Amino acid sequence: MSRIAFENLSASGALEQLLDCSQSQFTGRLTLRDRRDRQWQFYLGLGRIVWATGGVHPHRRLRRLLARYCPQTQATAPLSQKRVECGDYQLLAMIARRDRIPLSQIRAIVARVVVEVLFDLLQQGHWTQPASSAPSPASDEDMPTLLLFSQTPAESSNQFCLHLEKGVRPSKQAILPANCFINLPEALNQAQKLWTNWQQAGLQDISPDAVPQLVKPQLLRRQMSKASYKNLVTLIDGQRTLRDLAVLLKSQPLKVTLSLFPYIRQGTIESIIIPDIPFYGATSTAQLKGQKKKIAPSLSPSQPKQLIACIDDSPQICSALHRIFTKAGYRFISVQDSTFALPALLESKPDLIFLDLVMPIANGYELCTQIRRISCFQSTPIVILTGREGIIDRVRAKMVGASDYLRKPFNAQHLLEIVERYLVAKSSFRD
Repeated sequence: MSRIAFENLSASGALEQLLDCSQSQFTGRLTLRDRRDRQWQFYLGLGRIVWATGGVHPHRRLRRLLARYCPQTQATAPLSQKRVECGDYQLLAMIARRDRIPLSQIRAIVARVVVEVLFDLLQQGHWTQPASSAPSPASDEDMPTLLLFSQTPAESSNQFCLHLEKGVRPSKQAILPANCFINLPEALNQAQKLWTNWQQAGLQDISPDAVPQLVKPQLLRRQMSKASYKNLVTLIDGQRTLRDLAVLLKSQPLKVTLSLFPYIRQGTIESIIIPDIPFYGATSTAQLKGQKKKIAPSLSPSQPKQLIACIDDSPQICSALHRIFTKAGYRFISVQDSTFALPALLESKPDLIFLDLVMPIANGYELCTQIRRISCFQSTPIVILTGREGIIDRVRAKMVGASDYLRKPFNAQHLLEIVERYLVAKSSFRD
């Protein structure tokens, strides 16, 4: 059988299956997917790890590790127009061949990718190690793999689906030499050590892939010297993850996160997850030039207009707003799942936000509070949409930072009047 599936595995059960594949010298792809549809993939060759990918930032991870281990190379390479199995692996293989990078550097990148993906899985499983068997953070050599499976799961219902597919390789066009393959037990021990240290530091709920953001800059400014504050603001630009900062500062993610942890706990800094960067190897330079020539004639001096975002779980409302605003010449995006609202807003940076009050998981008040904590949205107009009519709701909307309160149903003219009022005011303020 070329494909085998396992359902409802715990994190420990999933990693046990991965170890079984290593011991049985499996060749192919192992895919793990959790209930939030996040996935991680491991490619094995005769039981050794050829490549690992997945998590929230596979493209950012490769760019960061190339900058760390191969600062002399350019992280761009044209890929085949045909669909590739694993684009980040193929890009690394092509860069290695093009720039004649020593295999020791390439192997270091592959090993670090594998460890980071395994760490991510350990954190998703959110295990708590019994105190009686917890190793000292300093004792990292000879940590037995069996210790991993003596742990007890924390209060988490995260379950994984696992699929095994024999013979699948990360790329057919470019393959790294076998001496770049990674021994799974060694990588798992290293990831376990990093995760144990992360837990013991009390950071289990903070991902090293999170981005620190200043949410109370005035309070932070009063707590440190002017020079220290200026350096911190320069580093925390809203785009660098904790792992990115560690590479920039030539430090370790644990040390960087611990230095920021007092401010995170205090609430002056918040850690959030932002979308991954675009895959810089997916389009060739020639294609980009061709696209530029194609779209340039259609742009006029007055374009593009401001971007309006709508966060509402109603497809009808989003569709109606889309028709109204695009007809009026504005750009428009909609988000119908509140759990994806912040990443979508951070990626698109809209000029005005319409926010539904009643939504599952997170309501409009909670989302408005979270949006206002992000420095780049502190002056962005936010209009609450609701079917309610009451002074208490209006007061509460103002308290969480909403700019206005619009009752449903509404007409196109009223919507456009509100948009013009806030966007014209915002444009005048910038000028």
